[in-house]
Amino acid sequence: MWSTIISHSDFEQIIKLAHDYYDGMVRGRADVLKRVFEPGARFQGVRDGEQVRRGLPEFIAMAASTDAASSAAQDLALTVDLIDVTGPIALVKVTDRFRGRTYVDYLMLVKNREWQIVNKTFTIID
Repeated sequence: MWSTIISHSDFEQIIKLAHDYYDGMVRGRADVLKRVFEPGARFQGVRDGEQVRRGLPEFIAMAASTDAASSAAQDLALTVDLIDVTGPIALVKVTDRFRGRTYVDYLMLVKNREWQIVNKTFTIID
């Protein structure tokens, strides 16, 4: 059984990854999203009672359709609610504002050389 105490370095890397993920999403920054997500990452969630499933290319296209100027005017917010690490894997729960709605995202991370998101599961809470 693993018993892991997260290092300060890993903690900082995970917090930065969460903020980079959010910045890349709300500003439509494909370069950032390609860095923080593993190429085979999957996205699944529930929005307005409907299942949403996509791969990284579809997620990047959706985020890229965001107008950066209007994003800057939105009420943007991100909180990191939970970080749970076991060896080279982690679960990060974030609550964020995106396109005027509040989401809860569960980000599954794996650390090879650096932490990357391998899966995102989400729902809207307002």
